[in-house]
Amino acid sequence: MKYLDDYLSFSAFVVVLSAMFGLFFINFNIIFLSDDYLHAFFGEIGILVPVCMVILSASAANQAFFTAKEALQSLPWKIPQYRDKLKEMIRSECMRSVSLTLWKIYKIERSLIFSAMGTLVTYGMLMATLGGIK
Repeated sequence: MKYLDDYLSFSAFVVVLSAMFGLFFINFNIIFLSDDYLHAFFGEIGILVPVCMVILSASAANQAFFTAKEALQSLPWKIPQYRDKLKEMIRSECMRSVSLTLWKIYKIERSLIFSAMGTLVTYGMLMATLGGIK
């Protein structure tokens, strides 16, 4: 996972950031400029699918790594005759916490989808408010 995060974290960041910009401007066009809802709906679906694929698969990999790490850490107490040797092996190999991130800035979790949508709604309300003040 470390190798994967080193080489794909920037790409995941670009995908998520550009999709958030795309969703914002599609919704902005729907609200303020046009009435073409069907075309915009398919545009939103086309943008949301890659973002959900990146976020959901990366968060599932992070969760699987955490679950495997917990299972490994409980292993020495389940096999008491090899406890000391297992603890030494686990300390030397498995103590680093690795997770998939967005450009090594933000750890990808499933809640990222909801926080990104909340941010889009908030900035949309701000833009609508600023657009009303003339």
